[in-house]
Amino acid sequence: MLVPGKPGQRLQFIDARDLAAWIIRMVEERQVGAYNATGPDYALTMGRLLEECQPVTGRDDLRPLWVDEKFLLQREVYLPLWTPAEEAGAHTVDCGKALRAGLTFRPLADTIRDTLVWKNGGELVAGLKSEQEKQLLQQWRAEGHA
Repeated sequence: MLVPGKPGQRLQFIDARDLAAWIIRMVEERQVGAYNATGPDYALTMGRLLEECQPVTGRDDLRPLWVDEKFLLQREVYLPLWTPAEEAGAHTVDCGKALRAGLTFRPLADTIRDTLVWKNGGELVAGLKSEQEKQLLQQWRAEGHA
């Protein structure tokens, strides 16, 4: 399975349901202000995300093949949740103010499971199609990478 970057690369995102619930609470409580509302409330990495995906998907047969960002950028490949290292600051936003204002997050496994159910219910609109991934992996290996 092609995975961009490195296992320790930071990652931030928020389940839209968590964001919506928090915004509604803020409106109901008449709270205003500027907030960075992202998550989770711990340092998430690409490696940990994949580790969390395996038991949810039941796909313990998939092994990540970490592909160099330069390789992907040269081919104009951009993937959901991945931000190239040069833009990695986007995944280190301090959301402490939002946390203190009550922003909470459902377990990552729940978001993964529900995203998988949603994805399987329709056409994949983000990411690589299977054939694209196979071609990229063949090119990666042809260039002498493991």
